[in-house]
Amino acid sequence: MSLFQTIRRISNVFFGLAQSVQAPPAQRPAAGKRLVRECLRKFPARLESASTPTEAKKIFRNHPECDYLPVFDGDQFLGLLPRQVNTQSVPWNQGLDEQSVAIPGRVASLSLLKNSPLELTDTIDMAIGRMKAEGIKALPVRDRGEIAGMVDWLSLLRSSDADPFDR
Repeated sequence: MSLFQTIRRISNVFFGLAQSVQAPPAQRPAAGKRLVRECLRKFPARLESASTPTEAKKIFRNHPECDYLPVFDGDQFLGLLPRQVNTQSVPWNQGLDEQSVAIPGRVASLSLLKNSPLELTDTIDMAIGRMKAEGIKALPVRDRGEIAGMVDWLSLLRSSDADPFDR
């Protein structure tokens, strides 16, 4: 065997090793293996049960990306207040000042979504299954006993390559 053939054989061995060591292209895991934490949406603020609907309306007006706000009584989570809640037919997004549309009552008396929270370590498939089974658009997410945020259809769709409605 000539020196040229030996070098060629050694280079082929190294080329083969280099090919087998190459990392596969990064791919997202399937939605069933992905966790809720990947599509968690944080809340811009929180409401106390004694807050007025007018205060909630002001927060929704200042945060147009926010569709739900968490309502608490001290440390106890009561539920999610949706932007579309009906309070005397006054739209939340109406551009009126606070004094012109004072909504009487307390936030805790409004229709809150009172579904039990998911955990950060739950899978996206579990969240989709619960939302479909319960016919709801959002679920709160808990991290070590505290409400960390929420997941909704939009956040699930943004974080998933697959269409969750096909499951």
